[in-house]
Amino acid sequence: MKQKVLIVEDNISLSQRQKDWLEQAGYDVMTAMREPAARALIRKHRFDFILSDVRLPEGDGISLLEWLTKEKKDIPFIVTTEYGSIPDAVRAIKLGAKDYLPKPVHREHLLELAEEIFRPLATVRTKPKDLFRCTCPKILEVERYARIVAPSDMSVLILGANGTGKESVAQGIHANSGRDGKFVAVNCGALPRELAASLLFGHEKGAFTGADTAKNGYFDMAKGGTLFLDEIGTMPIDIQSMLLRVLQENTYTPIGSDRERMADVRIVAAKSGTGHQGRTIPGRPVPPSGRDGNQDAIFGRVC
Repeated sequence: MKQKVLIVEDNISLSQRQKDWLEQAGYDVMTAMREPAARALIRKHRFDFILSDVRLPEGDGISLLEWLTKEKKDIPFIVTTEYGSIPDAVRAIKLGAKDYLPKPVHREHLLELAEEIFRPLATVRTKPKDLFRCTCPKILEVERYARIVAPSDMSVLILGANGTGKESVAQGIHANSGRDGKFVAVNCGALPRELAASLLFGHEKGAFTGADTAKNGYFDMAKGGTLFLDEIGTMPIDIQSMLLRVLQENTYTPIGSDRERMADVRIVAAKSGTGHQGRTIPGRPVPPSGRDGNQDAIFGRVC
């Protein structure tokens, strides 16, 4: 079944262009020019994703997003905005929008964002996959390294090209770690910048606009288990700094709280690239090395 998308845009030519792009990519697309028409369609159909202009002839994207929240309709929402209405886009993000696209909207950006929306931010696994069935010498070497580091609580960085099984290695480490908590995999590349800290560390009620209730983050979900941070190199710099402190102090503070929590979590991170010092063993956990900068400090600490 195709994923259904609603485009709310009063510029007919732009709306049609976006519709064509998404349909060519395999989505089922409907359009509306005004907020009342969009609400009527939302009541009648189940949408998986809404793309809305901030400013509309009747109503606007912000009020549509507020209505969705009031109606408890949890639909991924992206706003499009002219350069001059960036404050509106920021407000929409705080209200729960996944992201915003500045105009003019480019096909590649729209499709990339749509793909990220339908890629889960985090998955929780209680049972590992069947791992390491291959008898390839390099894969067996990866298995050996994974089993060496698994029993410890040390953080691990896994390097490898896309598709080489980094998450499978991370699951193998968790399965042999003796930790009885969950394995929570987070796609760092899909974390919305404005919500990344809240998603990772949780937040208190009233911490920001739209935070009507307190919510636990991924660190809470993975308590007693393993938190797998995939594509950690894409994480925003300010969030990297917060993560570095967690790795150093083993504590974190939910957004809007003044109480620290213990981080009873084993961190396994992954980054696309070759192995340590140019070696190309797929998915191999690597030892620390001297690096500079925030991101590299995290890699050094994770190793």
